[in-house]
Amino acid sequence: YFALDPEFRCRRPAVNAYYARVFGEVFADDSCKLNTTVYLNSRQPNLDLKLAIDIDPSRVYRIDYLFASKGKAIMSRWGHAMYRLVVCAPERKEAGPDCLNDVAYHVAVSYRANVNDIVISYWKGIIGKYPSQMFLIPLREVLVEYNKEELRDLLSLPLKLTDSEKKNFLYGVLENYWSYLGSYKFLTNNCGTEALHLLKGSLEGDLNGLNAVTPLRLYKTLGHQDITDLTLDDDRAKAETEGYLFRSK
Repeated sequence: YFALDPEFRCRRPAVNAYYARVFGEVFADDSCKLNTTVYLNSRQPNLDLKLAIDIDPSRVYRIDYLFASKGKAIMSRWGHAMYRLVVCAPERKEAGPDCLNDVAYHVAVSYRANVNDIVISYWKGIIGKYPSQMFLIPLREVLVEYNKEELRDLLSLPLKLTDSEKKNFLYGVLENYWSYLGSYKFLTNNCGTEALHLLKGSLEGDLNGLNAVTPLRLYKTLGHQDITDLTLDDDRAKAETEGYLFRSK
């Protein structure tokens, strides 16, 4: 498909970018137009899949590792791994630090088990009976969910990505948004491993030390590999003022 389908680069932008680095470009860049618009999930029925956000790399100022501290539920003991896309408001002409103020447009990328049961089954979660899906959620709703409802802190630590790595990451988000459906397993294919796979598909350097099976382990690994700076949370008052920490309510 990479060699024969001129629209492959728009349907599988991340995979196409990799093949293009290996084999060279096959089709002209204007052979199709990449759709970078996504629709956000919401727990409010009147808003679910109604809010459109453009995650074109030129509209995203920064990508953060968004880590929720451990919760009381068994599946939350190791925290929850997400990413935060600092998307700029439509009226801004270019991406910059001012986009950090556009919280209404910031997006949380969260892999979760799609559970429709009234009571969650830990056994089904262990053996992979729940689908694993990527959910794109307004950051404001994530803050309410964790800070207010579950009384958990949230850390938002910038990832040290090059421009090309940021583009790879966002293209990976687009591919997963439209086509990915996995099997969620609490112990082996959870939010931490899914988040790691997305990141590893975006980085271009040495990935030998980048391994994790839990959100907390991924948090520590990103710091050890200098992909993010964990010391930003050392002074928690300063971290909260500068937007790296959202405290439990």
